[in-house]
Amino acid sequence: GAGSGRVYLWELWSGRLCRVWEGHFRGVSCACFSERDDVLVTGGEDSIVAPWCATAAADSGQRTAPMAPLWDHWSEHSMPVTAVLCRGLRVFSCALDRTARVRDLASGRLVCTLSVDEAPRCAALDVLDAYLLLGCESGLILRVDLDAQAAASSAAATARVLDARGA
Repeated sequence: GAGSGRVYLWELWSGRLCRVWEGHFRGVSCACFSERDDVLVTGGEDSIVAPWCATAAADSGQRTAPMAPLWDHWSEHSMPVTAVLCRGLRVFSCALDRTARVRDLASGRLVCTLSVDEAPRCAALDVLDAYLLLGCESGLILRVDLDAQAAASSAAATARVLDARGA
């Protein structure tokens, strides 16, 4: 993506630019592919998360046709999106509004919203998909127990702070 909000899709093996489209109103801040590479998810400085059909985007016969997201843009974040992550049928996004959101990739439905104490800058999942790890600008890593969140009646996250600054 670019600061203009355009999304660029390149063919990796040839280096050929497959397609460019207007994806966001402000800069594209992050992107990821689903595990099957059939969906491209972008996050932007406009606080929007957008899922795109990667197959349609890579179709050379449709190179100039406008792109539309698979579902309506996901616009629950109130500040710029800093990371998107796809795992299985889940899309995780985090933003400067101190939230992480989990969506179902098949339906586009919001599964839960996690509130944390600091604005996350990056996100990762552990090997077993049990913990969402959120890296913050201060150097802290917030660890959210996803199994506990699924079992809880409230979607508000309790994050264990891991001090990554060596202190």
